Order: sequence, then structure tokens, then C-alpha cells
Amino acid sequence: MPIIFRLGMYAIYFRMNEVELREPVHVRIAIERAVPNATKIWIRSDGKTVIANNKSKIPEKGLRRLIDAIEKNVDVILAAGREYFGEIRYFC
Repeated sequence: MPIIFRLGMYAIYFRMNEVELREPVHVRIAIERAVPNATKIWIRSDGKTVIANNKSKIPEKGLRRLIDAIEKNVDVILAAGREYFGEIRYFC
């Protein structure tokens, strides 16, 4: 579980066991560490995000803040994605 960065009590990370699924690039958000029901955020080719789910039940205001941070750090996230997975695909 490579953590890309933290914001407050939340960790924004990749799940390494998803490499074989060849899914488009996305991050997970959870408190402190990886959990099975983490919130999943897809990243589009324009750097914007799409909420796939909010299984962590992050309150709307906090989720908006996290999404803003993800979009502002999209270059860091994509660089980390290329480093961890070798290549990335986009949601759309």
C-alpha cells in the first residue's frame, strides 16, 4: 500500500494488489491505513476526478477537501502511478 500523501487523518494511496486488474488510475482514501472499504477516486486524463464510491463514509465537506487536494497534486499522483505500475490508464 504505497501512501502517496496524507491530509489530516486521511491517507491517499494505491493498492498494489490491483496491478493485475489493469484498472484505470485511481487512488483510495482511508483513515491512517488501507482498509477493505476505502473510498475510491478515479482520475481522468484532464486531471479531474470522479468518485467511484465513498465506502469510507467520509463526510461531504471532508471529501470535497480531499478531492481538491488530489486534483491539485495530480502530477505527483500520476508520477507515483507510473513508478509503481510502470504505466497508467485513465478513467476517460
